Amino acid sequence: MVSGPTTIDRAPRSRLRGMLEPAVISSASILTLFALLLFFTWGRWGHLIVDTYRDPWVVFELLSGKVLYRDIFYEYGFLPPYCLSMVARVFGDNIATFVSCGVAVTLLTASALYLASRRFLTPAVSALVALTFLAVFAFGRYTPNGIFNFIFPYSFASTFCAMFVTWGFHFFLRYLEANRTAHLYLWGLCVVLSLLSRVAIPAAVAACYGFIILVRLARHRDRRSLFMLLALLLALAVTALAYVAFLELTEATRGFHNSIVRHILFQRTSVFNRLISGTDDISRSALFMGVSLASHLVTVVVLAAGASLSLGGEGRDRPRRGRRVVGVMLMAGAVGWSVYWPLGFLQYRCLPAVLAMGALHSLYRVWRSSEPDRALASLALYLVPLVM
Repeated sequence: MVSGPTTIDRAPRSRLRGMLEPAVISSASILTLFALLLFFTWGRWGHLIVDTYRDPWVVFELLSGKVLYRDIFYEYGFLPPYCLSMVARVFGDNIATFVSCGVAVTLLTASALYLASRRFLTPAVSALVALTFLAVFAFGRYTPNGIFNFIFPYSFASTFCAMFVTWGFHFFLRYLEANRTAHLYLWGLCVVLSLLSRVAIPAAVAACYGFIILVRLARHRDRRSLFMLLALLLALAVTALAYVAFLELTEATRGFHNSIVRHILFQRTSVFNRLISGTDDISRSALFMGVSLASHLVTVVVLAAGASLSLGGEGRDRPRRGRRVVGVMLMAGAVGWSVYWPLGFLQYRCLPAVLAMGALHSLYRVWRSSEPDRALASLALYLVPLVM
């Protein structure tokens, strides 16, 4: 007896294809923009001496036998320069080696941003987050108010730190979502690596994680919160032991105190750092923050008005051509105003206030929401950039 043709269930394959296609398109768009930006900016990443030569010089000194902190004044952690020196020892101490490291760090950071954004956003919008990072920050020297880049950066310690903090943020969100121990271990590892790259900023990020974990512990009182707290304390202990061991082996404790500890305690802060942080004139900085916040609010309102005029429903609800033109002009004007605002990078002084308001709202949702872990993820989304 011959049986009839069997019917193959294609539903799982269709679902898999539906999940893979957005990810493939998003990844392709990110790689395409990165390749284009790298091609059009190749070899033009700032002044070789003023903007980019400090870290290569540190690596050259390490390869010649000198010791960090003891013989070389350095304000950041010991992990980036020694990693770069190991790579330079294998592939040669030349600019191409450092650029290759910058390319790798940039791609890894963009990937982490995309994956972390997927916890909140669609694949297309998450890709837009990564694309914004590439266009505005990774190749920031070519924006109207940008002076730095990730490819051949002013500070590899900063780009290493940003990469590890971003991946740590991703694994923290994944652990809140999936409760997998591997994500907890990877998050703790990223905390250690970020602290070994820089000290002050990752320490503030770790404090944010501690606060979020304590909030969760007060909300849930379960073993999972205790495991998270223990993982964070273990990461801090491992970092402290790594620094102590390095300083004892290299006899560089005094240099570490002069270069890093005094910097953290504001005993040695440059005029540029005081200008950027706004501590040079508190009242003027508060005024700038208010003006900046008002400007951004106006920009958002104008963008919304332009979108409302240029977009519409179907049939009779569709806007006329004149309204569309006005809407597009409003949106273009809002974007142009935000990009070419006269205060330059000072326009971003309002971001701490915006992030703080978002953090307070997320904290309120932790106690009111039926999904407190989702609200905790939003709290981390606001607090981590706030302290960075």
